[in-house]
Amino acid sequence: MSISLFRAFSSIPEVLEQAGIAIGAQKSMDFKVQKEHTTNRFKIPGMDVLSTPSMLLMMELTAAQLVEDKVPIEKYGSVGYKVNISHLRPTTLGRTVTCEAKLTEIDGKKLKFDVKAMDGDTILGKGSHNRAIIPSPKM
Repeated sequence: MSISLFRAFSSIPEVLEQAGIAIGAQKSMDFKVQKEHTTNRFKIPGMDVLSTPSMLLMMELTAAQLVEDKVPIEKYGSVGYKVNISHLRPTTLGRTVTCEAKLTEIDGKKLKFDVKAMDGDTILGKGSHNRAIIPSPKM
């Protein structure tokens, strides 16, 4: 590892603190369920429900946006490295899914989020998602 890359990694906890990322930080985002989000990839009647991979993507995007809103993206980014979710209920084409991410742990460059997807008051899925802050490749 080069000296400059090592310095970039070792300064990540300080960057998080300066950016105001703290345990308890939250983000919410809305997504409209479109055809490409459903399990109906092969045009099987009755399968226009939100797919698990699409729900996971929505959750991950919400957690990533929480980080991107605060961390200087010209110097740092975040990558997902662990997911543990349960898809509990279906929702259909055209519905609005609200995803929430709440930061629950910070361990150096590693962040852990509780994530949840909802359709109104109905919980569609929930679990945890981990991300790591990394230096931009341009550094």
